[in-house]
Amino acid sequence: MCGHKRNLTDQQIRALIQKNSFIGLTFYPPFITEKKIALVEDLASHIDHIGSLGGIEHVGFGSDFDGIDQTIQGLSSPADYDALINWLLKRYDENIVRGIAGENFARFWRDTRRFF
Repeated sequence: MCGHKRNLTDQQIRALIQKNSFIGLTFYPPFITEKKIALVEDLASHIDHIGSLGGIEHVGFGSDFDGIDQTIQGLSSPADYDALINWLLKRYDENIVRGIAGENFARFWRDTRRFF
């Protein structure tokens, strides 16, 4: 998807899915696209790709707003989540969007916290 060395490979994504893990998508543009400006569509392509590998129930927002100096156009803070979610609802089923917006992480946390 994007050639940044910190991005996961398909093999790593599949391993996380197999372990029933959570994959948080960062909103840091250099991790999302090699273009100068990152768009919500670029973030969605990562969601699509993870979904194509069987991980739509494992992916969600990781944002990293607290540690990034660049943002996706139109997605510069958590205040923009409503616009992002509304954009996702135009593309994905509501249950998928609910998962991406938080339910996937909540399920992961509920299922794994007993191990801590």
